[in-house]
Amino acid sequence: MNLISVPKLLRDRYSVVAHPQNVFVQRRGRTVGTAYHAEEDLLILRCHVSRRSRERVQLARAPATRGHADSLEPQAVAMDVDDPQESSDAECATSTSELGGEAVILEEDACKGVDQASEALWHARMGHLNRGDLRVVLRQTGTPYRPLTQAQLLATPQCLACMSGKQHQKRNSRARRPRLHSTRIFEMIHSDIMEMPIAKDGSRYVITFTDDYSRGWWAYAMRWKHEALQKFRLFEAWVHRQFGAQIKRFLTDNGREYLPIGTHLETQGVEFDTSPPYCKGQNGLAERTNRTIRERINTLLSDANLPPSWWTELVDTVVYLKLRAPASILQKKTPFEILYGKPPSLLHLRRIGSRAWVLIPKEHRAKLGPRSSECRLLGYCEPNQYKLYEIHSGKTVFSRDVEFDERTPVAPLIEGETGNDLPDNAPPSPVFSPVVPPPSSALPTPPASPPGLAERLKTPSQHVETLPPINPIEQEAESTQDLGYSIYGRRRRPSRRLLESFGKVYTSGALNTTSARTVDPSTFHEAMSCPNQLEWWAAIQKEYASLLEHGTWEKVLRTDVPAGDHVIGCKWVFKTNVNGTRKARLVIKGYRQKHGIDYHETFAAVSRMDSVRCIIASAVLRGWKLHQFDAVTAFLHGDVDSSIYMELPEGFEEPGYVCRLLRSLYGLKQAPRIWYQCVHRVLAAHGFTMAQSDNCVFYKSNCVICVYVDDFLVAAATSHEIDQVQRALGKEFRLNNLGTPRSFLGIQLDYHADGAVSIHQHQYIQKVLSDFGMETCQTKSTPMNPKQVLNRRPDEEPPDEETKARFATAIGSLMYLMVGTRPDIAFALGTLSRFTSQPQSHHQVALQRLLRYVKATQCHRITYRSGQLIGYTDADFGGSVVTDGACSTSGYVFQLAGAPVSWSSKRQGEVATSTTHAEYIGQYNALLHLQWLRTFLGETQMYRSPVTNIMADNQSAIALSRNPEFHKRTKHFNVKFHYQRAVLNAGEIGLQYVPTEEQAADGLTKPLGPTAFAKFCSLLGIEALETRR
Repeated sequence: MNLISVPKLLRDRYSVVAHPQNVFVQRRGRTVGTAYHAEEDLLILRCHVSRRSRERVQLARAPATRGHADSLEPQAVAMDVDDPQESSDAECATSTSELGGEAVILEEDACKGVDQASEALWHARMGHLNRGDLRVVLRQTGTPYRPLTQAQLLATPQCLACMSGKQHQKRNSRARRPRLHSTRIFEMIHSDIMEMPIAKDGSRYVITFTDDYSRGWWAYAMRWKHEALQKFRLFEAWVHRQFGAQIKRFLTDNGREYLPIGTHLETQGVEFDTSPPYCKGQNGLAERTNRTIRERINTLLSDANLPPSWWTELVDTVVYLKLRAPASILQKKTPFEILYGKPPSLLHLRRIGSRAWVLIPKEHRAKLGPRSSECRLLGYCEPNQYKLYEIHSGKTVFSRDVEFDERTPVAPLIEGETGNDLPDNAPPSPVFSPVVPPPSSALPTPPASPPGLAERLKTPSQHVETLPPINPIEQEAESTQDLGYSIYGRRRRPSRRLLESFGKVYTSGALNTTSARTVDPSTFHEAMSCPNQLEWWAAIQKEYASLLEHGTWEKVLRTDVPAGDHVIGCKWVFKTNVNGTRKARLVIKGYRQKHGIDYHETFAAVSRMDSVRCIIASAVLRGWKLHQFDAVTAFLHGDVDSSIYMELPEGFEEPGYVCRLLRSLYGLKQAPRIWYQCVHRVLAAHGFTMAQSDNCVFYKSNCVICVYVDDFLVAAATSHEIDQVQRALGKEFRLNNLGTPRSFLGIQLDYHADGAVSIHQHQYIQKVLSDFGMETCQTKSTPMNPKQVLNRRPDEEPPDEETKARFATAIGSLMYLMVGTRPDIAFALGTLSRFTSQPQSHHQVALQRLLRYVKATQCHRITYRSGQLIGYTDADFGGSVVTDGACSTSGYVFQLAGAPVSWSSKRQGEVATSTTHAEYIGQYNALLHLQWLRTFLGETQMYRSPVTNIMADNQSAIALSRNPEFHKRTKHFNVKFHYQRAVLNAGEIGLQYVPTEEQAADGLTKPLGPTAFAKFCSLLGIEALETRR
């Protein structure tokens, strides 16, 4: 006769006894129940204690191979000695789970209509809590669930997420002596800082605070360790406000980042204790907290198939679940119960990363559109809200109207990447693309793989399965831990490149899906461990072979470097081209060069955007052909003018050797100047003359070349001229023949059947909108509200550094758009740029409106067809949007071939005393720029006109420019503005009157309403994509 192991709740009152032929239940030595066969290897034991109670014990006969054939195991127990209706004769089957462990769990009858989740699902909901604590907390909180039998648990494999995230080295001793050191909550705090992988918001560290009494802990993500004091003050204020508690003792390690916290605590009379150096055991509780956080974040990332950079999204979730998990030292109570005096509710918990559908508020949905949006669960937010990641928009949303699907396996959010990534030190794949053959047998051959790779690949590596993607969402998604929300309610998200330089991006939401798929590695190690490592290594080999071919350096012993010189480092820079090809470039760290030692002069060959547009417009007028070339490794041409020593590139290091540069290299401060000298020398040798009005434009009869660093835009009368240019440049440089230009400096060119050419920046606009999370925003018909005033508000608090950086980044991004093809936003952008140093809330609202207008007009373009050179000038007296300082705004635009080639909207340098004064200054600025335009077009022989007129709408200013009238009211004018009289008398430039309704520069000086602004765009020569034909 074998005694069956049963739950303690049943064992306290009954004895379940098994004979080889019979099974029965005894109570106080008396048999009170019988058994019968329900099916094979299953016995149902019915216990009738009294008329008021009925209890049922379900027993499963164990297989003969496992011990005694007559031994029985209880599968489920349901009892209620008070209510006979609580028990039912119907039997309920249990399902198999990934969770293994005990076989006996108290369970309510699932046939009562209660939607019970399995034990394995609760295991996932509680952040993969261990089985023992999971059952304790479910039993204590009265949460219904469906337990598993011993046979089912033994037949089910281990939880893969737990094995991936929690496995650790076994302890040498199992002895544990837990004891409480404090007598009340928050009396003693343990703290530590641990380093994490760089997150998508730039965070690298986590600081934890553990309460010794309740064993609850709280964690904060940080970018830098010096933020520890700031995070502690937040925690201290929360403790005091929510619980009225005072911290009496603070224990931590001997890290220097805790010195400010120690000074802060000692001034308040708090004991600040630190452990001796290298004695982590004395800070064991905090160290164990760090390990638990890492394990649970690792487990959740693996289970939810999230990339490692999303760990900041899960820190708060791990803390939330830890407070609701029992602790052995608390006699299996939860920290939540110790802090708040009541057990936590778990009914709202769901599996992290599971699919969810959020109800779209009726204010934001169409009548016939979808009513819900697909999301992924990230965490919880009090009260009764869920924190979710919206798939289609890439935003973080909070909602309580959510439906979950926890049973469908989740797929990676990022294409080609799963949550179970390779570790940082994982070697590259053993298969690499073929070696690029050296251009000469005398040159060394670049290795087929990084040094030491073959040795590393000899050791077996664990195979990591890559799951197929379900919906590719960008890796560099919105920042949620520190950036929070913008004033527009959008989630702020930093740019990856700016994060690397500790800059910030004025953004919200997530990156565009397309851009996220092509996120380029920032280091050599990232390139060699990413999924596209084969392509990146091939690009590195190609670049390295090109460097050797050009004889860029010679290797010397490190000991041969002169004492006065220092060795400069270098790095690989990676970029994915528009056509999808990979490009690697070796860049020297030129910021370490010293003036007068490593370099003497600097200059970059950058032509004016006005010159580029003038060349395109003139080519349309004259029927010339346009062609584009790109120099390969441009900065490698030309000898350096000083001795420069550099470390050997990553992947090609040789111990004891450095290289001395013989040719210029990307990153050198003097490299652009050396390149320009080479280009100037080559073009001058083939009959080209450098334009004095733009030193980056070279011309000869029937041909003009515009140089922008290593890009060449050629305008020529015939194809023969273009071929001559290609041969001339090809003798000295390696060229990529790009043919008819479709994109030059980020400006797209479209060609019409009638010979017209349109320029626009549609792709750049889409990137800007994506960077700032405005792809799906509501549009505006004008860039600025005509009634808005942007004066500074003295009572408003100054913005923080992050806000200023984001605002400046947005202004800079739009500035390139305005300089390229969008004069219609010149006034709004110029006005907002005045507040870059101290942007206030109404300035940020105005910037958002400008982005909304750009979204509405992203298809607008400039089309050159036919027309003479003509100019328009206007001025706004006193300023209508910014009245501080009383400075007026002047603007001008010059059109050639029927579309603008040059424009400006600028605040005047001095205060005008009248409308005539303001217009007179505006005429002077426009006249000076027209002189440059005529000089450039005449010098390059692309366009000539005997007289060019400037259209102005102020007759007093026009009359004053011709004759010295109104002396009493104009005697205070600056003498330099009268220079326009001499120019007008020369006869090459004229001033003509035009009504304000026909003034094309009107929108460059003031904000306009929708109707007036639409007419302004029409006069300006800007047309939409739909009407370009």
